Amino acid sequence: MVIEIEGGRALSRTVRPRGTDACGNHRSFVDLVAGCGAVICGGIGAGAANALAAHGVESLVIADQMTIDAALAGYLARTLATTQERVCLCG
Repeated sequence: MVIEIEGGRALSRTVRPRGTDACGNHRSFVDLVAGCGAVICGGIGAGAANALAAHGVESLVIADQMTIDAALAGYLARTLATTQERVCLCG
């Protein structure tokens, strides 16, 4: 889900579906989030995090499980608890 944020509030939500690529195909993932400044996720491998960073997209791994709305609220309030742990969630 891509959420457009302006002025500290969410303006729109769009689902961008991803195909079932093989693990390690970071190109399609980078293309999927084109135009985004950050990705909030439950986990990410180092390769995907590096691919995003190379394209100017920050990867934020949440420290605890939460809903999209809770993560968005924490992100907007700048209180989102994140971790630097990099774990690939493929397979």
